[in-house]
Amino acid sequence: MTTRYRCAHALIAGLAVGLGGVGVGEVHAQTRTWRLPQNGLFTTATNWVSNTPPAAHETAEFGLTSSGSPFTVTFNANATLGGLRVVNQRPTLDFGGRTLNLNGDLIVRGVTTPHLTLLNGSVLRNGTSTHVGNENGWGGRLVVGAGALLETRSLFAGDNGGTGTVIVENGGVITGQNDMYIGRGAGSTGSLTVRGAGSAVNTWNLFTSQNAQGTILIEDGGVLTTISSPSVSWTNSRLDWTVRGAGSRVEIGGTYSAGDSQRWSVRVEDGGVWENQNWLETSTNPLSESSLVIDGLGSEFLVPAGGLTFRGGTNDLSITNGGRAELFHGFRMGCCNFPGQHTALVRGVGSELVVGDWPNPSAVLHVGVDHTGSAEMIVDQGATLRIEDSSYIGHRGPGRLIVDGPGSLVTSPHTMHVGWHDANSNGELIARDGAVVSVGHYWMKGGSGSVVSATITDGALLSSTPHGISVHEGATLTLSHGGAAETTGGIGIGTSTTRHAEMIIGEGSYAFASGRIDLGYSAPDNLGTLTMMGGTAYSNDYMPILYGGLLRGVGFVETGVSIGGGTMSPGLPVGELFVRNIGVNPDALGRPGVIAIDLGGTTPGVTHDKVTIEQRLQINRGVLALSTVGGYTPQVGQTFDVITASQGVTGQFEGVTGTDAGPGTAYVVQYLPDRVRVVVDGVTGLDIAQPSLQVYTGFIGSLIANAQYVMTPPQNVNTSAAWTSDNPAVAMVDAAGKVRGVSPGSTVIRATYAGQTDSVPVTVSALPVPPGVEPGLDVEYRRFWWPDHDMLTPIHQETRPTISIPSNANWDMYGSLTVGGANVAGLMEGVIEIPVAGTYEFTSVDSCGEARLMINGQIVAFQNDPEWFLTEWTGAIELPAGPALIRYEYAKRGNYCGYWHTVLWKVPGSNQSVEVPASAFGEAGVQMKYYLPPDPFIPATMGEYNRFDYPVYENSVLDVIDYNWNPEVGFTARYWRDSGTHLNGWLVAPESGTYTIYGQSLGYLSVLRVNGQDLGSPGNWFAGGTAFSVQLQAGLNQFEIDGFMPSWAFDRGYRVWIEGPGIERQVIPASAFWRGTPEPTCPADFNGDDFVDFFDLDAYVACFEGFECPEGKDADFNGDGFVDFFDLDEFTAAFEAGC
Repeated sequence: MTTRYRCAHALIAGLAVGLGGVGVGEVHAQTRTWRLPQNGLFTTATNWVSNTPPAAHETAEFGLTSSGSPFTVTFNANATLGGLRVVNQRPTLDFGGRTLNLNGDLIVRGVTTPHLTLLNGSVLRNGTSTHVGNENGWGGRLVVGAGALLETRSLFAGDNGGTGTVIVENGGVITGQNDMYIGRGAGSTGSLTVRGAGSAVNTWNLFTSQNAQGTILIEDGGVLTTISSPSVSWTNSRLDWTVRGAGSRVEIGGTYSAGDSQRWSVRVEDGGVWENQNWLETSTNPLSESSLVIDGLGSEFLVPAGGLTFRGGTNDLSITNGGRAELFHGFRMGCCNFPGQHTALVRGVGSELVVGDWPNPSAVLHVGVDHTGSAEMIVDQGATLRIEDSSYIGHRGPGRLIVDGPGSLVTSPHTMHVGWHDANSNGELIARDGAVVSVGHYWMKGGSGSVVSATITDGALLSSTPHGISVHEGATLTLSHGGAAETTGGIGIGTSTTRHAEMIIGEGSYAFASGRIDLGYSAPDNLGTLTMMGGTAYSNDYMPILYGGLLRGVGFVETGVSIGGGTMSPGLPVGELFVRNIGVNPDALGRPGVIAIDLGGTTPGVTHDKVTIEQRLQINRGVLALSTVGGYTPQVGQTFDVITASQGVTGQFEGVTGTDAGPGTAYVVQYLPDRVRVVVDGVTGLDIAQPSLQVYTGFIGSLIANAQYVMTPPQNVNTSAAWTSDNPAVAMVDAAGKVRGVSPGSTVIRATYAGQTDSVPVTVSALPVPPGVEPGLDVEYRRFWWPDHDMLTPIHQETRPTISIPSNANWDMYGSLTVGGANVAGLMEGVIEIPVAGTYEFTSVDSCGEARLMINGQIVAFQNDPEWFLTEWTGAIELPAGPALIRYEYAKRGNYCGYWHTVLWKVPGSNQSVEVPASAFGEAGVQMKYYLPPDPFIPATMGEYNRFDYPVYENSVLDVIDYNWNPEVGFTARYWRDSGTHLNGWLVAPESGTYTIYGQSLGYLSVLRVNGQDLGSPGNWFAGGTAFSVQLQAGLNQFEIDGFMPSWAFDRGYRVWIEGPGIERQVIPASAFWRGTPEPTCPADFNGDDFVDFFDLDAYVACFEGFECPEGKDADFNGDGFVDFFDLDEFTAAFEAGC
């Protein structure tokens, strides 16, 4: 042989050499490339073109020609090279158990797809990189088999536009100390196959990136393991996995992210196993396609220390034919407001999806969360979904769960939430055809604009044990065609907003509760409806219908019903309702229970409503509401048995409405031993009992109207008469004859009933309010754990371009400042440039904390709910053009949740809110400070509370203290628990005397003070409040409430009533509360003409002696509650002193 060299001036050891003619040039010892052109011994000199083997620093290349014919190279000794290239050749290396060490790259490439095969225990140790198909348009194939071992720092299969194939089979092994790329670069295609028992690939990381395409096949017992967190990235990258056959296994050591790739898929089948130690996250690309298939008995997808997150694009999980998946830390179908279409299918007997690993935090199932698009999970054909933590179906995004078919089961010992209280939380549950949903607690609720529903039909069952079934605002639970709901707890149907909650029970269906079935749920202002459409409701306790609660329809209620402020309305629209027992009572606020009856004819259950009671009807201050329907014209003498009770009727309705049946005709209610009967009678007259009425502005007075009948003695018809006011600007009258003074003056109140009329004059007197004061009470709100940011020492400061903290921030950047268990706080301050004058709407969106946005020192928007992951609050402010001071404060309790916030604005003339841009803050940006505030002292009793220990969070004004049970806004509910409220101002009494003030409180600890006197702590909500006797003087009296809502409180409410001279008991109206400093007055000017003279003395003496007093005045001059000579002496002294 002759020695031949390649021109190598520009080469370095280990660098790949391109194809081309062989030239003759100078020999450089460090850059020589040696070629073995044919079969032979690797370590025998005569087999090499140069007649000597390459040295340890030199590169060996197989192939002089481009024929690509296979040949075998045999090793009979260990060897070391600077690099190895296979260019357009197909050698097989038979090391015979020996080792080849490379100090440079291993490169397999060429236009004819060269192959490199390692066999028979060959060991190839590569200290740098292995490239298979690493040139545009070129390919390469690397086979590691027959017990061979390739050790390499990095491996690239398909790079720089090339096509690379790596096959590990028959016990071959590849270990990578660094990264492994299956496809890198545009136009690149990479593939990896690990086949057969003992075949394995072990690497630190695994990637497909830069718009490449990759495929990975693990089959017949092959194993692939990564230590760190692999990913797929770039918007045109695609990667498809298959794990096939018993013993085949993929083990991912960290989080696997599909980045922003175009397609990512995993198929685990025929007994293969995928184990991902941490989270697996699909692509953020809105145009991406991601799928995960687990098919066949023994096939498993396991994530022991993480879960699965569907992000953008189209995402699908399919578990079929006995496959299993365990997502121990949760499954999120939707994330981070990415648009996406998400589906999951668990199908077939033996197929199972397990989500959660209680008590790991946040290990929950989210079907639709923080996303736009759709999310749907189907469990059918006998499959099982096992949820070991809570679940959320439609959570700030649409979500649907369908459980279909006999044997199909969804089970969880924890709460299943369908919908959420945030806006656009559209959740839906469908269980049908014998399927079972069994959870620890079932909960439904929809925020603003949300549609939340559940349908249990065709023999399906919803079971909740040990807790109950809760149907809240905007939610509907329907049981139809034999569907059923059972719970060992109670069923609560109700909401605290104007959006109804409803449960529907159709024919052949039933609902059973060991506890109560609450309509209106736990608060008397809730709206909850149970609609019976031929089905049955069972309870081992009873069914309370609270204010806002409604039981309607036809069917069977197999329990006692207590109508405590709510309504029972049989018929749809007319029909008969069967009930075991009924009690009609007022609620905690005195509002009566109502039974509503439609009358459209004389046939029970057909043309008029009827309630049939198995046992007894007990009436205590209830209301019977009658309505004439269907164009029916009642005739005098007709009767309707609207309620029957086999064991008797006790008591009478306090009010009956709708008794006016037309001119000269009315319904009259009769109470018989076992029924309530309505009789049609003639009406001959109407009389208002009071000849006149006097009220004060803002206060209420009651009138009584009685009707005269042909056959029946006179009866009170206040609730059926039509009431009007000649001048509503002076006094208004409600449907029950209660008159409220509006402004000083006189008017006439009229009542009309069955064609009869009567009227009464009403005088409205002004309250004695001196000049200088304004309506309302001053109020200070305090948040106990809200820090005084200006008093804290920052532990870090920085300048940021905008007022927002992005949601993709590195949460660990400042340790526990953004994620962790400590109390943390932040302050952002800067100058914002207002482009044009006008009204600006600012929105604060934040996660996992509380926040407050201020502009020019004024609070614009705040949020007060640190428990929920995402909240949004909006406020408006009028601003001039030019610079304005902006301040954003936040604080976060230890909820182990990453904090972020975004501030948006809607500028004048725009209808869209957008994030405030960095340009609005100029080059100075926003100064941000981070704090670790000390833990505050949280009081639990009134004795531990001192409001001065906490900074004022907000100053405001309240017009009235009239907050129902669990109000949504104002006073105790303005800030959730651990908050204090201090109210201060004036209470105006119409005249001097002894008054009774009733303080009614729930979940709020406080002290009530009048004229500096501690009256005590209001309470006794359900008994109507605690009564305090107090002396008030005509005009202004100091009024103060100091209190807080403790952390242990859940329900809340507060109300203050008054009763005294000239006023009946009622909630103190807004007209009686004032704030500010009154202008000085002259008490001796008794007649109020701005002069002190003998006319004042005459006026006081006449008043003292019991004659007429000037308006707003009385003879109790010293305000001690008595009129005696002490008053005369004090007035005389004031008169002589003058003003």
